[in-house]
Amino acid sequence: GNEKLIYQGDVVRVNNMRSGPDWMTEIQCGDGYLGFTQAVTSRSYAAGTDREFILRQMAADMDLVVKQAEGTVTGLLSGPQVFDGRTRDTMETLLKDQGAQYSIQDGEIRVSGIGQAIDNEAIVLRADTGLLEHPQITEKGVNIRAQLNPDIRPGKLIKLEPIGVSGDSELGRNYAGVYICQNVSFVGNNYGGAFDVMIEAKAYD
Repeated sequence: GNEKLIYQGDVVRVNNMRSGPDWMTEIQCGDGYLGFTQAVTSRSYAAGTDREFILRQMAADMDLVVKQAEGTVTGLLSGPQVFDGRTRDTMETLLKDQGAQYSIQDGEIRVSGIGQAIDNEAIVLRADTGLLEHPQITEKGVNIRAQLNPDIRPGKLIKLEPIGVSGDSELGRNYAGVYICQNVSFVGNNYGGAFDVMIEAKAYD
Protein backbone atom coordinates (compact mmCIF):
# COMPACT_ATOMS: atom_id res chain seq x y z
CA GLY A 1 0.00 0.00 0.00
CA ASN A 2 2.81 2.45 0.82
CA GLU A 3 5.24 1.16 -1.80
CA LYS A 4 6.31 3.77 -4.36
CA LEU A 5 8.09 3.56 -7.68
CA ILE A 6 11.78 4.50 -7.66
CA TYR A 7 12.62 3.84 -11.30
CA GLN A 8 11.12 2.50 -14.51
CA GLY A 9 13.01 2.36 -17.79
CA ASP A 10 14.23 0.30 -20.74
CA VAL A 11 17.07 -2.20 -20.34
CA VAL A 12 19.96 -1.09 -22.55
CA ARG A 13 22.78 -3.45 -21.54
CA VAL A 14 23.25 -6.41 -19.17
CA ASN A 15 26.60 -7.68 -17.89
CA ASN A 16 27.05 -10.77 -15.69
CA MET A 17 30.32 -10.91 -13.75
CA ARG A 18 31.90 -12.87 -10.95
CA SER A 19 32.93 -11.15 -7.72
CA GLY A 20 34.56 -13.62 -5.34
CA PRO A 21 32.08 -16.41 -4.61
CA ASP A 22 29.15 -14.39 -5.98
CA TRP A 23 27.79 -13.68 -9.42
CA MET A 24 26.67 -10.11 -10.00
CA THR A 25 24.39 -8.76 -12.71
CA GLU A 26 24.94 -5.17 -13.78
CA ILE A 27 21.98 -3.64 -15.60
CA GLN A 28 22.21 -0.36 -17.48
CA CYS A 29 18.87 1.28 -18.22
CA GLY A 30 17.58 4.40 -19.90
CA ASP A 31 14.39 6.20 -18.93
CA GLY A 32 12.22 6.08 -22.04
CA TYR A 33 15.37 5.07 -23.92
CA LEU A 34 13.74 3.28 -26.86
CA GLY A 35 11.23 6.02 -27.55
CA PHE A 36 13.79 8.78 -27.09
CA THR A 37 16.36 7.23 -29.43
CA GLN A 38 14.18 5.52 -32.05
CA ALA A 39 10.72 7.12 -32.32
CA VAL A 40 9.89 9.15 -35.43
CA THR A 41 6.98 11.52 -36.00
CA SER A 42 5.79 12.41 -39.50
CA ARG A 43 2.45 14.24 -39.42
CA SER A 44 0.83 17.39 -40.74
CA TYR A 45 -1.82 19.36 -38.89
CA ALA A 46 -4.37 21.87 -40.07
CA ALA A 47 -4.84 25.32 -38.57
CA GLY A 48 -6.98 25.12 -35.45
CA THR A 49 -5.58 21.78 -34.24
CA ASP A 50 -5.30 21.58 -30.46
CA ARG A 51 -1.63 21.70 -29.37
CA GLU A 52 -2.24 19.35 -26.45
CA PHE A 53 -3.69 16.78 -28.88
CA ILE A 54 -0.50 17.03 -30.98
CA LEU A 55 1.64 16.60 -27.86
CA ARG A 56 -0.20 13.43 -26.86
CA GLN A 57 0.15 11.99 -30.37
CA MET A 58 3.89 12.59 -30.23
CA ALA A 59 4.05 10.92 -26.83
CA ALA A 60 2.18 7.92 -28.27
CA ASP A 61 4.82 7.72 -31.02
CA MET A 62 7.37 7.28 -28.20
CA ASP A 63 5.09 4.75 -26.45
CA LEU A 64 4.93 7.09 -23.46
CA VAL A 65 2.22 9.10 -21.71
CA VAL A 66 2.12 12.81 -20.95
CA LYS A 67 1.94 14.37 -17.51
CA GLN A 68 2.06 18.13 -17.68
CA ALA A 69 1.78 21.04 -15.32
CA GLU A 70 -1.67 22.61 -15.61
CA GLY A 71 -2.00 25.13 -18.42
CA THR A 72 1.48 24.52 -19.86
CA VAL A 73 0.50 23.47 -23.40
CA THR A 74 -2.69 25.13 -24.56
CA GLY A 75 -4.30 26.76 -27.54
CA LEU A 76 -4.74 25.98 -31.22
CA LEU A 77 -2.37 26.16 -34.17
CA SER A 78 -2.68 29.52 -35.91
CA GLY A 79 -1.76 27.94 -39.26
CA PRO A 80 -0.97 24.54 -40.79
CA GLN A 81 2.19 22.89 -39.47
CA VAL A 82 4.25 19.83 -40.41
CA PHE A 83 6.33 17.80 -37.95
CA ASP A 84 8.78 15.39 -39.53
CA GLY A 85 11.79 13.82 -37.82
CA ARG A 86 12.83 12.27 -34.53
CA THR A 87 9.97 12.61 -32.10
CA ARG A 88 12.21 14.00 -29.38
CA ASP A 89 13.10 16.91 -31.70
CA THR A 90 9.58 17.56 -33.00
CA MET A 91 8.29 17.60 -29.43
CA GLU A 92 10.95 20.09 -28.41
CA THR A 93 9.92 22.34 -31.31
CA LEU A 94 6.26 22.17 -30.30
CA LEU A 95 7.01 22.93 -26.65
CA LYS A 96 9.47 25.76 -27.25
CA ASP A 97 6.72 27.69 -29.02
CA GLN A 98 4.78 27.41 -25.75
CA GLY A 99 7.72 28.37 -23.53
CA ALA A 100 7.80 24.82 -22.18
CA GLN A 101 10.24 21.96 -21.77
CA TYR A 102 10.02 18.21 -21.14
CA SER A 103 11.86 15.40 -19.40
CA ILE A 104 11.18 11.65 -19.35
CA GLN A 105 10.66 10.18 -15.89
CA ASP A 106 9.44 6.62 -15.26
CA GLY A 107 7.74 6.22 -18.62
CA GLU A 108 6.06 9.61 -18.43
CA ILE A 109 6.81 12.77 -20.36
CA ARG A 110 6.85 15.51 -17.73
CA VAL A 111 6.06 18.90 -19.27
CA SER A 112 6.57 22.18 -17.44
CA GLY A 113 7.38 25.79 -18.19
CA ILE A 114 11.05 26.44 -18.91
CA GLY A 115 12.76 26.75 -15.55
CA GLN A 116 9.53 25.94 -13.72
CA ALA A 117 8.66 23.09 -11.36
CA ILE A 118 6.74 19.98 -12.43
CA ASP A 119 4.05 20.86 -9.84
CA ASN A 120 3.35 23.44 -7.14
CA GLU A 121 3.93 21.24 -4.09
CA ALA A 122 7.23 21.43 -2.22
CA ILE A 123 8.71 18.60 -0.16
CA VAL A 124 9.88 19.94 3.22
CA LEU A 125 13.31 18.68 4.27
CA ARG A 126 14.55 19.14 7.81
CA ALA A 127 16.01 16.82 10.46
CA ASP A 128 12.72 15.07 11.29
CA THR A 129 11.67 14.63 7.63
CA GLY A 130 14.87 13.03 6.32
CA LEU A 131 17.55 15.73 6.00
CA LEU A 132 20.76 13.96 7.08
CA GLU A 133 23.28 16.80 7.17
CA HIS A 134 23.67 20.48 6.48
CA PRO A 135 23.35 21.08 2.71
CA GLN A 136 26.50 22.26 0.96
CA ILE A 137 26.08 25.68 -0.59
CA THR A 138 27.54 25.85 -4.11
CA GLU A 139 27.81 28.46 -6.85
CA LYS A 140 24.76 26.92 -8.55
CA GLY A 141 22.66 26.31 -5.43
CA VAL A 142 22.91 23.50 -2.88
CA ASN A 143 23.89 19.84 -2.66
CA ILE A 144 21.59 17.89 -0.33
CA ARG A 145 21.85 14.46 1.28
CA ALA A 146 18.62 13.02 2.71
CA GLN A 147 16.92 9.73 3.40
CA LEU A 148 15.66 8.08 0.22
CA ASN A 149 12.34 9.57 -0.81
CA PRO A 150 10.84 8.38 -4.14
CA ASP A 151 8.80 11.61 -4.45
CA ILE A 152 11.98 13.64 -4.95
CA ARG A 153 12.50 14.02 -8.72
CA PRO A 154 14.18 16.40 -11.15
CA GLY A 155 11.94 19.44 -11.42
CA LYS A 156 10.43 18.88 -7.95
CA LEU A 157 10.42 21.68 -5.39
CA ILE A 158 12.29 21.26 -2.10
CA LYS A 159 11.83 23.51 0.92
CA LEU A 160 14.90 23.39 3.15
CA GLU A 161 14.57 24.17 6.84
CA PRO A 162 17.49 24.43 9.31
CA ILE A 163 18.60 21.25 11.07
CA GLY A 164 19.27 22.95 14.39
CA VAL A 165 18.22 26.08 16.25
CA SER A 166 21.28 26.73 18.39
CA GLY A 167 24.96 27.03 17.59
CA ASP A 168 24.51 26.37 13.86
CA SER A 169 21.41 28.50 13.33
CA GLU A 170 23.32 31.04 11.20
CA LEU A 171 24.37 28.28 8.78
CA GLY A 172 20.77 27.13 8.67
CA ARG A 173 19.57 30.59 7.71
CA ASN A 174 22.11 30.63 4.88
CA TYR A 175 20.63 27.62 3.11
CA ALA A 176 16.98 27.81 4.22
CA GLY A 177 14.62 28.44 1.32
CA VAL A 178 12.88 26.87 -1.66
CA TYR A 179 14.87 25.07 -4.35
CA ILE A 180 14.14 23.18 -7.56
CA CYS A 181 15.83 19.80 -8.06
CA GLN A 182 18.20 19.58 -11.02
CA ASN A 183 19.83 16.16 -10.53
CA VAL A 184 18.63 13.38 -8.24
CA SER A 185 20.49 10.14 -7.43
CA PHE A 186 19.16 7.27 -5.30
CA VAL A 187 21.71 5.14 -3.44
CA GLY A 188 20.85 1.88 -1.64
CA ASN A 189 22.42 -1.44 -0.61
CA ASN A 190 20.50 -4.55 0.46
CA TYR A 191 23.66 -6.00 2.05
CA GLY A 192 23.67 -3.32 4.70
CA GLY A 193 24.20 0.33 4.05
CA ALA A 194 22.57 3.66 3.51
CA PHE A 195 19.41 4.28 1.50
CA ASP A 196 19.93 7.92 0.60
CA VAL A 197 19.01 10.45 -2.03
CA MET A 198 21.62 12.90 -3.29
CA ILE A 199 20.18 16.12 -4.72
CA GLU A 200 21.64 18.98 -6.70
CA ALA A 201 19.23 21.91 -6.57
CA LYS A 202 19.14 25.61 -7.32
CA ALA A 203 17.22 28.45 -5.72
CA TYR A 204 13.65 28.81 -6.96
CA ASP A 205 11.78 32.10 -7.09
